[in-house]
Amino acid sequence: MTTSLPIRMSARLPLVVACIAVATGGLYGSQFAPLAYAASAKGPSQKDTKARAQALSAEAKEAFKAMRYDDAADLFMQVYDLVKNEASVYNAARAKELGGKLGEAKALYELFLRINKAPQGQAEAAKRVGQIEETLRQQVEGKAKAEAQAKAAAEADVKARQVAEARLKEAEAKVAEAEARARQETAAKIEAEQRARASDAEAKARIAELRAREAEAKLKAVQDRVDRSGGPVLTPPTTGSGSSTTTRPPTGPVLTPPLAVPVPGKAVPAKLAAQPEPADDKSTLLGGVVLAVDGGSHMQQSAPEGAARLDLAWGVGATGHLGFGPSTTQAYVALLAGVRYFQYVGFDSTANPKQAPDGLAWSIGLAFPRLAGLQTYIQSHSAQMQAGIGDFEFTTFGVRMAVAPKTGYFAFGFEGLINSSRAQTDIALTDEVGYGPTARFFVEAGFNLANGGLSK
Repeated sequence: MTTSLPIRMSARLPLVVACIAVATGGLYGSQFAPLAYAASAKGPSQKDTKARAQALSAEAKEAFKAMRYDDAADLFMQVYDLVKNEASVYNAARAKELGGKLGEAKALYELFLRINKAPQGQAEAAKRVGQIEETLRQQVEGKAKAEAQAKAAAEADVKARQVAEARLKEAEAKVAEAEARARQETAAKIEAEQRARASDAEAKARIAELRAREAEAKLKAVQDRVDRSGGPVLTPPTTGSGSSTTTRPPTGPVLTPPLAVPVPGKAVPAKLAAQPEPADDKSTLLGGVVLAVDGGSHMQQSAPEGAARLDLAWGVGATGHLGFGPSTTQAYVALLAGVRYFQYVGFDSTANPKQAPDGLAWSIGLAFPRLAGLQTYIQSHSAQMQAGIGDFEFTTFGVRMAVAPKTGYFAFGFEGLINSSRAQTDIALTDEVGYGPTARFFVEAGFNLANGGLSK
């Protein structure tokens, strides 16, 4: 619908300029095109003014279509200044609004409300003013919110930086403290070593001095005995031109090597003391028997229904171990072989009656480096259903860690299914259960009756 702005006309004006309609809309309904305008002239003297207004109006419309909204608004206001066309003010306000100049657009809409008295124009302009005020309010709130968020982020960044700097200073202080402590400990250790060496040298010097004094005293005693006997002093034999002096052996005691005299508070090193010979430690066979009770659980998924439940299992049995090692306290590797009775509380949650298999299991494996360590084994199960549904067999691969202080024994581990007579195809260690206890976790406790101390 195209509408034109009513213009208050003078009774003396012979010419009424028709409103120029825009193809895309009129005054109060268009979103993209400027309004048509009406101009009045007061006779031939205003002919040039009307022509100028029409030219400016056409130029304003072209600028509006080209989305040069500031130029369009300025041209529309020039038209208003020439012919006081109220529609030009509305068009200028609309151009400013579309150009993002909401404050200027609001001022022009308010001017239009003052000069235009048509109800439709008043309502449309008032609506535009309300929308602009709401948009401006939202922009102010958004700006305030963004500034608050930026301020909070900056404060958080400053706080984080302060915390990081404090932690860095604390870490540097700890490092400096540790370095200082290390230097003190190194200096103390060097000082202690120097004192020990000095004390050892002093002790050796005292021992040497005492030995020298003892030897001198014994030599003097021998010389005194020789002097008292009237014989010559012992001298090495000499050869002369015609005479020789015969010496006689002294009658005194024979000199013995000086003995080490201990210094009070100092240990005299005995380098010549006899050292015990190392014991002859030959490799030997070691072995024993473990009696243990185990318990555990596994997830059971019954096929084909797919119901899942957590089943419990327990067992009791004996495992023999035989190893070869360098002494009676350890072994390089041990061979394991055992048998146990097992029972599952519930194996198939959908069967009626429920299937709870029990039976015997035989295992064989290895322990590294001894019984109290890592164990790997293969265990073959022969199971029968308590409800008489049918027997089946399955095989598992197990890994467990064991400790055996003195005669005690404790272990925990995991078993995975590798074969089952109930499976139609090959299965993996963690394949769908229903054929055996896949992914079973367990613990064991018991006694180790070791005849060779294998687990000590």
